Amino acid sequence: MDLELEDAANLFKTIIQKNLKASIWRFGFKDYTGLGNKTSTYNLFNSIETKITPTLGKTVIEISMIEYGRYVDLGRLKGKKMVPINVLIQWIKARKLRGRDKKTGQFITNEQFAWGIRTNIKKFGIRPNGQQGKGFIDMSINQLLADKKLDQFILDYGENFLDAQLDKIFKQ
Repeated sequence: MDLELEDAANLFKTIIQKNLKASIWRFGFKDYTGLGNKTSTYNLFNSIETKITPTLGKTVIEISMIEYGRYVDLGRLKGKKMVPINVLIQWIKARKLRGRDKKTGQFITNEQFAWGIRTNIKKFGIRPNGQQGKGFIDMSINQLLADKKLDQFILDYGENFLDAQLDKIFKQ
């Protein structure tokens, strides 16, 4: 990959990771809401990879991440298969959450808490964060397109590409 495209891909990765760390994401329910980040365990944050590839007539931007990143970005429909229990336990521990028994008010184990969360996700799904089309990926794309550094990467790439094409023409 050309240096300019690699720099643009790295810029995009940085923007996505910054948005994951930002305390701008809604959480909670009717009586308890707030704003938080998407980096409790840093598994999603560390899995982000970006690649920019020019093809004939267009440029393709690829984003890869661990599987559950799409649910963090777009939410999850109700009734789908259960979330893995070990992942929820890891998340509960990272967020330092404690569950309580609804009837007695006593604390429950992380495993019991995770089972409750898991059941709730299956029953109700996970609502998308933000508004339609405003997950962390869409937000990051908009920020990338507005970034002045990207303009310079594009200019540099175009200049180097044109120079290479002219060299091919005149060296024949």
